[in-house]
Amino acid sequence: MTLLVAVDNGPARRLYDSLGFERVERRPAFYDDGTDALLLVGDPAQAADDR
Repeated sequence: MTLLVAVDNGPARRLYDSLGFERVERRPAFYDDGTDALLLVGDPAQAADDR
């Protein structure tokens, strides 16, 4: 699964980190307000199985 998250969205980034998502790339000025986005890849089902 891939997803995008704003670099300044700390709570979401911590959640995705805890689910094992890994950063693939940074997309500069992705959002309308100029905020960068991080492209993450991971398998949340695998993280749930590991618990």
